[in-house]
This record gives sequence, structure tokens and C-alpha cells, in this order.
Amino acid sequence: MPNLEIALDLSKGQQVAPPKRPFRNAKTWKGSDLKPSDWTVKLGKASLKELGDIVTALRQQNLPLHMLRPDYFKMTATRARMKDARKRAYNGIGFAIIDRLPLDDWSLDEAKAIQWLILSTMSQPVAQEASGQIFRDIKETPAAQRSIYNTGLTEERLTFHTDNSGNRNVPNFSSLMTVHAAEDGGLSEYCTLYSLYNAMLKDAPAQLERLFQPFFHNRQDIQIPGEPDVIWAPAIGYDGKKLLSRISLNKIPSGYARIGKELDNLGRDALESVYATIRKHDLSAKYMLERGQVLIFN
Repeated sequence: MPNLEIALDLSKGQQVAPPKRPFRNAKTWKGSDLKPSDWTVKLGKASLKELGDIVTALRQQNLPLHMLRPDYFKMTATRARMKDARKRAYNGIGFAIIDRLPLDDWSLDEAKAIQWLILSTMSQPVAQEASGQIFRDIKETPAAQRSIYNTGLTEERLTFHTDNSGNRNVPNFSSLMTVHAAEDGGLSEYCTLYSLYNAMLKDAPAQLERLFQPFFHNRQDIQIPGEPDVIWAPAIGYDGKKLLSRISLNKIPSGYARIGKELDNLGRDALESVYATIRKHDLSAKYMLERGQVLIFN
């Protein structure tokens, strides 16, 4: 067990022995099993009319973002679309893409207000950081204005990871609104933990077992001042019903580097096996996000 001055220990009370059998649910798929219609939720004319009316109302009487509630507005059609998105993300394939918000007609603040409202119909929004930050711009950011460990704000290619994996609690959903499509590249991928578990159970059982044991995870400076820079927690957990993920192929290695520790050989091999298994078995869905689309994943 690590010194509490070095790492916040989140390894206790979160573990139930995982089943030694494959999972069978809607989240066990290969990339070739899916097509864009499986993850795309089109808003439709009725929903877009509702959202346009909300923007008009906010132009007449603006409210601070955190005061906005779906119950304040007529959102019948929108609620139905978001119920579909939630079903796909939570009980279905694991993610959904809302297609799409008319960003050319709205200001950025108006778009954020609508994103806040539509996501509030699915679940309670929570802060990304201990400072209370809700929204974060994912864009090229000068080094002086960001944590040196936050590669999500650079042009460096990201690899498979769990959003907010350095938080005390990992949220049920993460979301990304595409304000501008990528000028170059921009291919995104999503893999479910269940597909990965099943494949590694067969191909790399020792490495899979290591993922259920604790690692150091870089928190990327999201914590309050005075708290440790890393957490000590398993990359995968199981609560007796569902799998829980803190997998990050960048935040775990950088967590060890940040505190000057050496990642054990089996741990390194386990992380490498994650990427290799996804590639070997075609376990990721690939998509390009376009302006106005909203990605939601579980």
C-alpha cells in the first residue's frame, strides 16, 4: 500500500472478484459489427424547434448556466431523443452521437446552455475538476496555460483512456460537443470494457488479472491543492454487476513517472496487451465527429 502523502488510496472497498467467464450483453461487440446508425441519434425537426425556442427565450431573459433546468422549458421531443441516446450509451453499445446542434445559428454560450440542458435530461451533470469546472475546451493550448501532463490539450495523439479516471469518482457518462471539426486527422475510436475483458480473458488472462490490481494514476492536477498528484486504484473494477474502468494508457505510465516509481513488468505488459488486444480483435468503433455533433459515452 502506498504512502498516503504520495498517492490517494482508492483501492479499498471497490473490488468484487470478477467472473471467470465472458460477459454476454449489448456492450460485447467488434467494430465490424456496428454501423453509424447504431450510434447516431438524429434530433429531428420537433426537437430542433424546441431547442431553437429555448435559445430565443434565453436571448430575452438570460440565466446563469447552473440555474437552467429542463423542467423550465418544453422539451418533449428532445427528451425522447435523449432517452434514446441514454439507452444506447448506458444499456446498449456504450456510446451515442447526437446529430446535431445548429451551431451556426447560436453563440458558443448558447450552445453550452443547450448542451447543459439536453445532458441534464439524461443524468446530473458533475464537475470535471475539484475546482468546480464543468466545461473544458479541448484544443491546442500553450504549455504555460495547462498542466504539462495533460496531453489532451496538445496535438499529441491520444490513445485509449477513461475520462476523469483520476477523480475520486468516475462519472457514469462523459460528453464532448464538437464546436469545430478537426482540420487534420480527427479519427476517434471507442472500445467497450466488456469486449476487451472477454478477449483478454481468452488471450491474456494473467495481464487481465493484473489490471484488476492497483496502479498509480496521474490526476493531471484536477485535485484540490494539498492532495496527492496521483491515485492508487485498479485499472478495472467489478462491483458484482458491472465492470468499472480507470484504464488509461497514458495516465497510468505518467502517474509512475510523476512520482519517480517504476511500473512493474507485468503491469507494463498488461497495458500493452490492452492496445494489442483491441487491434487484434477489431474491438473499436471508428467515427469522425462533425461540427454540432455531441458525443456521449458510458
